[in-house]
Amino acid sequence: MKTVGLLATAKKLINSTNEDLPSEYDCRRSISTAYYALFHFFAEHVVDAIAGNATDIIRHRVHRSLDHATTRLCCEKIVADPLADPGIKAFAITFVTQSENRRNADYDFYRDNNQFTKAAAVLAIADVESAFGKFDNACKESKTAFIATAITKERR
Repeated sequence: MKTVGLLATAKKLINSTNEDLPSEYDCRRSISTAYYALFHFFAEHVVDAIAGNATDIIRHRVHRSLDHATTRLCCEKIVADPLADPGIKAFAITFVTQSENRRNADYDFYRDNNQFTKAAAVLAIADVESAFGKFDNACKESKTAFIATAITKERR
């Protein structure tokens, strides 16, 4: 599973073998990688729901069709929905938060460098791991509805 490797990488970036703290750039990369673990976790669920046991080529196409911005918009709607499944809502909150953290880590070099610390990276990783559990523990109907919302375009 891609998510396991991505989270392992995020942890490795901040867990130095010597007594030095990880650099700001290791922390930035760790925060960004934690977000990508979250995105690919969701993408794998989308692929399983849509492509199931299809060939790897089809599974890859479905995975690549999932868009970060569309997924984030879907999550923002769920966050605002008072009737949303609590597990899905918790996942959506984490997705929105970590998406913003990733953007800041990857692109905002004028931001206060104190935001990109080992503690911030550890928190991002823990939030992502918690979101995995919240999503997995949500009821199947809620997960299916969430996936359907994330992959379809809203009609106006």
